[in-house]
Amino acid sequence: MSRAGIFPTKDGDFNTYFGTAATYLTTNATSLNVSAGNVTALATLKGFWDTKYPQSQDVNTATKTIIEEKTGVRDAIEDLLREIFGDIPQSALTAADRNTLNLHERQAGSARPAITTSPGLRLFALGDLEIRIECRVVGDESRPSLHPDADAIEFRTLIGDTPPATY
Repeated sequence: MSRAGIFPTKDGDFNTYFGTAATYLTTNATSLNVSAGNVTALATLKGFWDTKYPQSQDVNTATKTIIEEKTGVRDAIEDLLREIFGDIPQSALTAADRNTLNLHERQAGSARPAITTSPGLRLFALGDLEIRIECRVVGDESRPSLHPDADAIEFRTLIGDTPPATY
């Protein structure tokens, strides 16, 4: 599981973050709309973390099994926190909430504009009935490029003279 984003990468920093976040979410559960079930699950995972994390840091107890268990608990904590954070209404978050929980304001996506230009196409016969198709942005035909407002290219071809049924 990816460690990038809201949560610190290093376990020591995560330990500090989780201690702060768990206490903050429990204390402010009502104002942040955190369900009783999630508060209970958070407390349970906090208990597991508070046992496994110190064991994984102690050279006398840090076995492969303990480290794997600590990693599993961390993954479960991150999943639960993402679920909790996803359920908090944006209007309920204050600047203090955002700073304490390391939550950034969600950016509203904007609709992409309609693409009004046609791409430049080049077809190359490769042999054995294979064709390479290159799409290029008009004005930049020296290298393959994708229009900045496009996510993908839709390609349709017709073999014969009867179009297929619409799907």
